[in-house]
Amino acid sequence: MKLTAWGHPYSEFPEGKDSPDDFMRAFERWSNCGIERYIPFVSSRGTAYYDSSRLKVDRDLLSSIVKSAKEFGVEVHPILGLGPMGAGSEVRRYRIDTQRGGLKPEDIPSWARDWTCPSWEENRADAEAEAGEVAENYDIDGIHLDHVRYPNTSQINKYPCECEACCKSREPWLGHGVLTEEDLATPGVTYREIQHRNSCVKDIALRARRIADRHGLKLSMAARAWYLRSAVAEGQDWPRWCEEGVLDFICPMNYNLSNETFKKLIDDDVRLVGHTRTALYPGIGRSSSAGKMAPAQMIEQVSLCEEIGSEGVCIFHLNALTDEDIRLLKGYKKS
Repeated sequence: MKLTAWGHPYSEFPEGKDSPDDFMRAFERWSNCGIERYIPFVSSRGTAYYDSSRLKVDRDLLSSIVKSAKEFGVEVHPILGLGPMGAGSEVRRYRIDTQRGGLKPEDIPSWARDWTCPSWEENRADAEAEAGEVAENYDIDGIHLDHVRYPNTSQINKYPCECEACCKSREPWLGHGVLTEEDLATPGVTYREIQHRNSCVKDIALRARRIADRHGLKLSMAARAWYLRSAVAEGQDWPRWCEEGVLDFICPMNYNLSNETFKKLIDDDVRLVGHTRTALYPGIGRSSSAGKMAPAQMIEQVSLCEEIGSEGVCIFHLNALTDEDIRLLKGYKKS
């Protein structure tokens, strides 16, 4: 059972606590409890935490991460993608006409307003260029995709994107760009809309695959749980990508405070990708949008993943791990 964890280096190593010794102590602590892969967010809203010629650079944290991780045998798989991480211009983000829908701007969640839309070829090219830049300049072990999709179905099921690129994609087969209530109730329209989303999102994954192959890297992704309810409708048909060999390992974000629901989700994961060559690393939300779980429950969910035969788990997130978490993980790994 391999332990992997997502991290936010700009929080784990804030200014003033980002010396070489700080990095070495952190990776020693993490490796001692069995964490073998560190998957860090290295960009946020157009700001890079690595040496970039394309984005505004805050600090080059990735250099220190790679150096310290290698000292303790920890792999580094930087996170790259779209959504709130993308650097696209405002017109290339999720948009709807709030006035036509009788909405106020504040009715649209801030995370949705900031979402870099995959329908724009320019946004997909930006994601590819950023992945290529990191792969070229850093001695990393893999590329990890996140937010490679359209906004959550809680938003786009009712308010599909109306940016210029989305509208232009609909006009040839629908005759107009903005989806009406009648359109949203028509199965054929839903099919074509989801087909378009999956085509755009898969394009990003394939571009990343080519970069990974060029540099001898692994490609993985933080995937949406609830495959039919969320992932497919948001353009992220990750089980099919696994069947086609696009991804080396997959981390479905099964964050849930109910072990019963978590078990259902990981059973779904096995059904969806267990027959493929893609390794399964179910995501466990120690502290996530689903809430905070106790350290003991985190270990229970790790054990459930081992029972279904998954190669490992991916924990969200490192900054949430207390000394008790570290102690329990270390004990579990030894046992």
